Amino acid sequence: MLFHISSYSGEYTVTYGKDTARYWFDNIKILGTTNSIEIKASGVVKVGYDMSKMVINVDNDSSKIYIKLPEIQLNDNYVIWDTVTCSESNNILNPIEFSQYEEIVDEIERMGLEDVESKGIYDKASENIKNIIKGFLSGYEDYRIIYM
Repeated sequence: MLFHISSYSGEYTVTYGKDTARYWFDNIKILGTTNSIEIKASGVVKVGYDMSKMVINVDNDSSKIYIKLPEIQLNDNYVIWDTVTCSESNNILNPIEFSQYEEIVDEIERMGLEDVESKGIYDKASENIKNIIKGFLSGYEDYRIIYM
């Protein structure tokens, strides 16, 4: 049984655009065939733990609870579609293809993940899960929690 918990989420807003042109022999750009797309979007990144991999040992003699948390993991990363704004310049000689939008959204999600990682999402998730566990174990105030 898997039990995943997202202990923290971060939000991002990214603007990314790309120009695409047609090429002759893969290296000679054909003039007048450029199309462009720029998308601005906000998104959410959720990180947390697979709690089924958490190891707990209770030492009743010393009144200590030893907890080993599993490796933190990325649970979700998605664009909030209601926030998407798009600016595009289509070209009859090189119409915009749906795959171009997909590539830009993938890049926005990648850049958004980098943004929230740089703001310490993993450290905040670690702090938050410890607070959650402390809340669950609040009835055992005689015990000390030790993270390994």
